[in-house]
Amino acid sequence: MGVMGKAKHVLKKIPPVRKAVYRIRNRGNNGDVIFPRVVDEQYNKRIYNYMLATHLGESINRWVVEQMSYRVTGRFPDLDHPVGFNDKMQWMRLHYHNPLMTKCVDKCSFKDYIRETVGEQYVVPLYGVWDNVNDIDFDALPDSFVLKSTWGWGDLQNILVKKKEKLDIDRAKAVMAEWLMPWNNYYYQSFEWDCKDIPPRIIAEKLLQPSGGEIVDYKFYCFNGVCKYFLVCRDRKTETKYINYDLDFNCLRLSPNSYVTKKQFRPPENFREMLSLAEKLAKPFPLVRVDFYDVDGKIYVGEMTFSPGGGFNTYYDEWDRKIGSFLTLPEANVPEKGAGDE
Repeated sequence: MGVMGKAKHVLKKIPPVRKAVYRIRNRGNNGDVIFPRVVDEQYNKRIYNYMLATHLGESINRWVVEQMSYRVTGRFPDLDHPVGFNDKMQWMRLHYHNPLMTKCVDKCSFKDYIRETVGEQYVVPLYGVWDNVNDIDFDALPDSFVLKSTWGWGDLQNILVKKKEKLDIDRAKAVMAEWLMPWNNYYYQSFEWDCKDIPPRIIAEKLLQPSGGEIVDYKFYCFNGVCKYFLVCRDRKTETKYINYDLDFNCLRLSPNSYVTKKQFRPPENFREMLSLAEKLAKPFPLVRVDFYDVDGKIYVGEMTFSPGGGFNTYYDEWDRKIGSFLTLPEANVPEKGAGDE
């Protein structure tokens, strides 16, 4: 039986466990406590990939990556002779594993890397870490905070608490207990290796609330330790705009979905500091995107991402090739497993 046949056989065994859990997670939010709204399809994808990996092992990874790449971008990746940015990221996913990347993706141990590399002042303050949601002492937490899983991604496993008195603690525990299930490791979204060995935990950290009410994100794309372009995320309270710029502050239209503005970019006073910090943090890695929050002029490192866009970006072909040329691939340190290997 081929890979596809084995996959279909495994998928037939997956029980319909999603609907009840989905209802728990998507009851209405209020302005004081914001729970994640998770897309049903994304959740099912992780369960499917978890079941496939459990039954078939890592031999399934390339097949899943190839099929996802085609479905999302319309292109079938060349993982044997990668040239474009997306294909190079997918090649690294299969062939290059660096344990330091796992440390930097873990939402808890990542703070140690930031502290050790650039300093404590850039770390979002941590209030606590727990293996079991029943061990969380909510009385000891401040009035506002954020709850996260250590192996989540983006805002898929975050609860923003602006007023603790409005928090439904039982609902929060139900949601977080689900986060800690093995199939909710983001690794099973598309087999991003750096997520695989993160221990599942819950953390509480400071809720960043600028006086102006809006946090602006600055995301620096670094290749072999050098930043080549950056992304600004703003207007999150209305309709978030994702705007790409080169280091001369020219707005870049990388894809059909890029937001383009003729308005001149005015860098914040701490822009050069963020750029310098990004390159220091990126130095050990072939590729990493380093994200910052600017909160009333104070810089915090938000996260580090080793597969921006998951490696499924809908860039124009010319931009995919140009950005790919920035990345010099490292030597492979993981042999690829075939469909019959384990």
